[in-house]
Amino acid sequence: MNGALRLDEAVRLITVSGHHVLIDVARLQRITIAAEWLSLCERAAAGWATRDDLAESADPAHRPAAAAFVEFLLQRGFLVHHETRQHAALPDVVATGDLDTYWKPVAISAADLAPGKSELRPVRALLVGGCVAQFAADALVRAGLRRGLAVTPTHEWPAIRGRLRELVDRHQPDVAVLQPTVQPFLTGLWDDGVFAGPGERRRRLTVMKRALSSAIAEFAEALGARLGMVHNVAPLAVSPFGRYDFRQETSHREIVADLNRHIDEQVRQYPSLLVVDEERLAARHGAGLLFDDLLFPFGHHGGRPDPAIESPHQLPALGDALAEEYVAGYLAQHGLDRIKCVVVDLDNTLWPGIAADDGFGWVDGDATSRWIHLGLHQALRVLRQRGVLLVTCSKGTEAATLRAWDAAPAGPLLRPDDFVLHRINWDAKSANLADICDRLGVAPEATLFLDDNPVERAEVRRHLPGVRVPELAVWQFREFLLTEPGLESATATDEARQRTETTRAMLRRAELIEEGGADFLRELDVVARVWRAEPADLPRAAELLNRTNQFTTTAWRTTEAELAALTAGGAELYLMAVTDRFAEYGTVGACLIVGSTVRALAVSCRVIGLDVGPGFLAACLGNHPGDAGVTGRIVRTDRNHAAQDVFLRAGFAAAADGEFVLEPGGRLVDLGTLPQRFAVREETVR
Repeated sequence: MNGALRLDEAVRLITVSGHHVLIDVARLQRITIAAEWLSLCERAAAGWATRDDLAESADPAHRPAAAAFVEFLLQRGFLVHHETRQHAALPDVVATGDLDTYWKPVAISAADLAPGKSELRPVRALLVGGCVAQFAADALVRAGLRRGLAVTPTHEWPAIRGRLRELVDRHQPDVAVLQPTVQPFLTGLWDDGVFAGPGERRRRLTVMKRALSSAIAEFAEALGARLGMVHNVAPLAVSPFGRYDFRQETSHREIVADLNRHIDEQVRQYPSLLVVDEERLAARHGAGLLFDDLLFPFGHHGGRPDPAIESPHQLPALGDALAEEYVAGYLAQHGLDRIKCVVVDLDNTLWPGIAADDGFGWVDGDATSRWIHLGLHQALRVLRQRGVLLVTCSKGTEAATLRAWDAAPAGPLLRPDDFVLHRINWDAKSANLADICDRLGVAPEATLFLDDNPVERAEVRRHLPGVRVPELAVWQFREFLLTEPGLESATATDEARQRTETTRAMLRRAELIEEGGADFLRELDVVARVWRAEPADLPRAAELLNRTNQFTTTAWRTTEAELAALTAGGAELYLMAVTDRFAEYGTVGACLIVGSTVRALAVSCRVIGLDVGPGFLAACLGNHPGDAGVTGRIVRTDRNHAAQDVFLRAGFAAAADGEFVLEPGGRLVDLGTLPQRFAVREETVR
């Protein structure tokens, strides 16, 4: 039975009000499944079966997604291998009355699973809050699946001081959400406050802010380096003071602004915390569509209900919006699904019409399409500022297109120099994209392609399947670019803002090295500056360790909070900045040493051609690494070939497959013999 699977003995497959539900009676967890997965689950309940057997038993139309569904059930513990858990005194029947009173079934369907995506990242999520958080739990499972996460959510109600620490200790979540503004927290201000004077409202606001400060501090300290998200407060759809809210001293608008400013200030103190911006969600989707204050008392602060349904519930809009925010925050904070390069088509995508034929007269008009394309230009400029590389890939004649573009009126348009590469020709776009990825050292999975033509999108998907190709209309591109978590980072570093210029310098340098050979490296006047990281360096260090895929020893992903905790505990974190005669590349290397082990080493692809990795490692360790010896490890991936010999070249000896050691008294590479100059701060040497 090696490799065989079945439903765990604690899992029951039942039907409740027409919904198919898997219930784990030992752990009190449930999953509602769509009808297309019923036959697969029945097969798993009947006895041992291989993954292929289970996939074959699924509805034929949904078999491409069956592998991801099987992996999801495994991650959640509903499916098990033959080393199954042992349970005592399990009931044969599940009483449906024991289900949560607030249960609103949302079935997991094939549409929630990426076909062929069989690797899911397990995530334990703790939602602490009222019904708003409770109703988001099922939506969170589905939102996670769409992004490759197998989320196990647990909901708890907030209560007395000290409760948050106890909940975190008990559930040990990977991510936790705190929705502190539950009823009756807001009642004193939003319901009763309208009947009190402005001074009393201000006093109550002060008390509320103190309570928030205490809760956020307890939440952050309990989580440590793990990710936490704190809700702020959405404004009411209608103020208790009506249209004359602006005349009030301590008005509703002022209260919301003060509360949210206070939450921002408190959360900002902890790099492991994010704000879940209810105010922005209300602005984007409409407060009346998400929240219930047009029907219920102001302070209830729940999701909008259907007034015809008596039992406690809320419509799915708020839960879906929050679930997407929770998943997006998790992805952004952990650097997952990072997009490093946006490749954009030109004619009928970046601008209306064909530039070589039609010119840029549209810029001076006032048509809807003009504003849509200017909005796309602005969004791409924002991404460029964040450090995302922009590239063009379009059918046409390059000279004619660029000539027309250069003649375009000055103003809000992106210019050709805002892009690091242009591929304007008549070749297949998949071939151009493959060349772009190779030239820039960016994986297809970290590349986004925008094109108005569905035929071109299909061609790229077929021949270069790793590239992300959103199936959207041009007018939807701006919203996608401004909300996609893979295009966000916690801190905008100087290196990110300069990435277009330094990448262009890297490309020029690579061309000259190809022409001049290896000796040309000595003529580049490469200077690498190495220093021990300080707290202000942590955002850039985390960015390097999360973004680097080629010159990385372990592909280890981390957060700023985790690095802070490690360095506070004695770990050594070093950074490297590099210049040559073409550019200042900024901080491009990070090395973490925990005890006597090199935990992670990462060097940006922009300076791989300068061969600074071995010297950087030697500079971090110093010429006299001590008596205990130093170890290092290579975790081989399909992209980190450039780093796989860095320990050997720095002076280590191979100890086992992927393991390296620098014995006590061992000799590191002599920095003075290298073609680069390493400037090492005195306090950096161990």
